[in-house]
Amino acid sequence: MGIKTFDYPHPYIAQLIKTKLWAQVLLGLLFGFIFGVIIGTILGF
Repeated sequence: MGIKTFDYPHPYIAQLIKTKLWAQVLLGLLFGFIFGVIIGTILGF
């Protein structure tokens, strides 16, 4: 048996949640990178 995808009330909502999750992941990576560069510059790495 294959893995059944979780059904959302509306496909649009599912799409919105997916894109929102991806946006949060990308933003998290971006901010983490910028934060790391700033801290690294301050500490002299």
